Amino acid sequence: GIILQWGTVSATTAGAVFTFPSAFPHGCYVCTATNTAGASSAAVISTGTPSTSSVTVYSETGTVTATVLAIGH
Repeated sequence: GIILQWGTVSATTAGAVFTFPSAFPHGCYVCTATNTAGASSAAVISTGTPSTSSVTVYSETGTVTATVLAIGH
């Protein structure tokens, strides 16, 4: 079946690793991150290629809080 996992991480320009609460048994198919710091901290957030247990989250400028959503199985 499909597994959804989410959480927050402090995204940085160098990248911050978000470890999934549980490793995906077969893989993470989609992973996205959004800036949850609000309009006062507007920044582009992106993710690297996810593994079964984590993904690296990047901020275009500075450190901002990001919410990560991962879908796998």
